[in-house]
Amino acid sequence: MKKILFTLIVLILVASLAACNNNSRPTDTGNQNESQQLPDSKTDTGTEPDTGTEPDTETEPDTETEPDTETEPDTETEPDTQDTADAEIDLSFGEFNQNGKIEKTVLYDSNDVKITATGLDYYGYYAELGLIIENNSDKNLTFLCGTLGYSCNSINGYMTTTGYLYSDVIAGKKSMESIKFNYDDLILYGINEISDIELAFEIEDDDYNSFYTGPLQIKTSLYDSHDYSVDYYYPTITSKAAQTEYEYKVSFASKDVVYDSNGIQLVSSCIIKRTDGNLVLMQEFVNSNETTGNVQIADIEINGLLVKGSAWSVDSINPGKHCIISTDLSLVFDSEYWDIFGITEVGSVSLTVEQVDEEFYTIDEKMPIKYEIQGADKGIKVEGKEVYNANGVKASFVTISKDASTYSSDLHIWLVVENNSGKTLDVGCAYSSLSVNGFMVDFGCWGGRIEDGKKAPLNINMYSSSLEKIQVSSISDIKELEFVFEIEEGWETLDSSTISLALE
Repeated sequence: MKKILFTLIVLILVASLAACNNNSRPTDTGNQNESQQLPDSKTDTGTEPDTGTEPDTETEPDTETEPDTETEPDTETEPDTQDTADAEIDLSFGEFNQNGKIEKTVLYDSNDVKITATGLDYYGYYAELGLIIENNSDKNLTFLCGTLGYSCNSINGYMTTTGYLYSDVIAGKKSMESIKFNYDDLILYGINEISDIELAFEIEDDDYNSFYTGPLQIKTSLYDSHDYSVDYYYPTITSKAAQTEYEYKVSFASKDVVYDSNGIQLVSSCIIKRTDGNLVLMQEFVNSNETTGNVQIADIEINGLLVKGSAWSVDSINPGKHCIISTDLSLVFDSEYWDIFGITEVGSVSLTVEQVDEEFYTIDEKMPIKYEIQGADKGIKVEGKEVYNANGVKASFVTISKDASTYSSDLHIWLVVENNSGKTLDVGCAYSSLSVNGFMVDFGCWGGRIEDGKKAPLNINMYSSSLEKIQVSSISDIKELEFVFEIEEGWETLDSSTISLALE
């Protein structure tokens, strides 16, 4: 049960995006009486399709072996690996402290809306905050809290994805609502009591006009006794007790400050291996500013293979708060396909961190960060047949594989693309250019941006619904392929080259 809960917690964290207004912590926020227009959509995570069984190779490709070593940029920061076996903290999980109570408190009273916290009650597996929502306007309103588009909730100074609410309140009416906080969601952060809660609401009318409350703070009776200066998260997530309780292992852990820019620091990092073998990178950021900061994770590499060449996630951090940004590597690039590129285990994870504004424009330089797991194989090995070599770009056909999902009959064409052009380029397959056995086929192309000196997979996803029409039900039915390989720099197309493959 704990393993399932932990997996769900991690998946929720990976998906989360917060968009919040300014506030400070742990000082009292009071009532927020000014609305502020903030972004209400999440940056595309670019998750690879959940796809496949073991891939089948249809050709006798030329052999190309990638060395296990690679040269990283001088600017890249490599945190020291901490031996977690020596650093384990002997913690145990006791009962959740249920003594934190609140008095009836008006959280928000503006724009013909009033939100009142009525009480904090505790049950077997969760705490429940009672609310009264009053819509005193002449329009029907929808109240949202803790959603993917607008999640600014925090508990005891840690941003959290728990605390979801969706409520429709018609004009002139009130609604009794509640928000639940699961103990298991909090315990992994080292939170075993509630000293304060911050919630933020998006309020939308029937015409899709929205306004935002910003974070609204509720202090409990434990607020004055809670020590906000203590590091609760890192000792918990790396402890033997947590690893036993939630059935995971810490493969890497470090408290090195590897990012420090514009008042935001990356103060701890760890890589967790779940019982299913998949790895999750968990990075702890702290925002010491008096304004909200937005942190973008991009350019993710596994063992030097660029598996996500653009933005993966954007998370907002309220003023004075900690934020744990989790990156599930099996979602960035489905682990069922790792064998195609010779990834037998994860030896290194690289990515870039940068800050963006509310419109997702960059406000500081990207900083590359690399994590290495001691004793793990850091290499890749790709066997492929060269199909393109011009403009400083080499593309090789690797294989055709089945889809990783047992619910899909799609097939995938895999290429590996190396960029040595001296430029950052976008590569892909031109729209409506793929034919199989002489017939046009519907497809999706998962290419992307490749910086100079990087190597990345290119996935052409052939949809089964289209393949069925031409009597292709398996890889062996494919005799020939043709598509247009495109290279772009910004908005300029540098090359469009037709690639033909005979697979007999």
